[in-house]
Amino acid sequence: MVYTLRNKEFRLIFLVVIAVSLFFSILLCIYNYRVWNGFNKEMIDRNVAVIGNMVSSHPELEKEIVSAFTREMRENDFKKGADIAKQYGYTGDLPFSITPLMKGAYNREMIGILLAFGLQPAFILLIIHTAFLIIYRRLRELSLGAEKIMRGNFSIRFPEGGEGELPKIGFHFNQMAKRLQMTLEELKTEKLLLKNMLSDISHQLKTPLASLKMFNELLLDERKSEPGIQKEFLQKSMSQIERMEWLIYTLLKLSRLEAGVIEFNKTKDDIGNTLRDVLNSLEIKRQEKYQKVELDLVKSTYLLHDKKWLGEAFQNIIKNAMDYTPSGGAILIGLEEQESTLSVTVRDTGVGIPKEEIPNVFKRFYRGERTKGMTAKGSGIGLALAKLIIEKHEGFIDVQSEVGQGTIFTITFPKSRANITKM
Repeated sequence: MVYTLRNKEFRLIFLVVIAVSLFFSILLCIYNYRVWNGFNKEMIDRNVAVIGNMVSSHPELEKEIVSAFTREMRENDFKKGADIAKQYGYTGDLPFSITPLMKGAYNREMIGILLAFGLQPAFILLIIHTAFLIIYRRLRELSLGAEKIMRGNFSIRFPEGGEGELPKIGFHFNQMAKRLQMTLEELKTEKLLLKNMLSDISHQLKTPLASLKMFNELLLDERKSEPGIQKEFLQKSMSQIERMEWLIYTLLKLSRLEAGVIEFNKTKDDIGNTLRDVLNSLEIKRQEKYQKVELDLVKSTYLLHDKKWLGEAFQNIIKNAMDYTPSGGAILIGLEEQESTLSVTVRDTGVGIPKEEIPNVFKRFYRGERTKGMTAKGSGIGLALAKLIIEKHEGFIDVQSEVGQGTIFTITFPKSRANITKM
């Protein structure tokens, strides 16, 4: 009952019904009072007429006749009067329907009761009917709103304030509309991303496929079938195949991460060891370019992370620094711990990035003007993959650069979320 009274519509009906019942009860009491007051007057008038008649016949008994009607009834008088009235059939068993005074009072009483009990349900039914019309109107509005949402109109909103079921339905309806709108927007975004990805993949695969086709045509040319030339073409073909393989695997990783189907195996490992493993995997590339790579670590700091995936993010960032740093250049990797954050920095002495290109460096397949005239041929997805992996570890990445002076990548992890401890 308490839960039902929380419903605004039911509470309104309940209060109005109580008010109507009280109103009709008061009216009935007033009516009864007037009926019985009228009956009392009629009875007095009748007694007065009897007094007048008796005094006219026996004026000497006026005092006794009047006192008989005004004083308390005496037992002897009642018995004597009853015996006399009985001779004329006027007894207590006489039906009130043949007694004029009683019959008139009874009829008026019944009319009042019938009116009260007839009009009260009618008023209550009218109130309930009005309340249900309000409820049905709200439900119809919800139905029409749902139809508009199905047509793509997500601006429909319903009142949420107050208690009761209808405000709750309005709240859930609004939440449903928002989620549907967000879902459709996400689907549109994913559709656009898929379209762009397919376009980018076909563009990225077009060059190595064209190269492979050319190498095969040259190998089929009998005039260029010398063993030395064939070996050179086969090596170039292998290089293109490896590039295609790396590109496809990286795109698959990126897609799986974006789809949220990868579960990270996060353990509390020394972030320094993860960086050392990355540098070991890039040692051959460092030697080829005669670059100086330093890892500046003062102490061991443990970070809750997936060593394989975060290591791949670091590898892509450091490899990017190597690609765009000339031979003989330097890359410095540092670890800085603040009160609430842990930051990994990758500094290089490379060509730098123009300011207008910095907002685009983490976009998929983006390769700016800085690559012109350089031997580095990146795919433009390594940094995009690194950014996504870092964000999956509750971190974020920032870049600062100046053309001709080098670039600094800063990867920051909040301590409160990253569960960092010092050993």
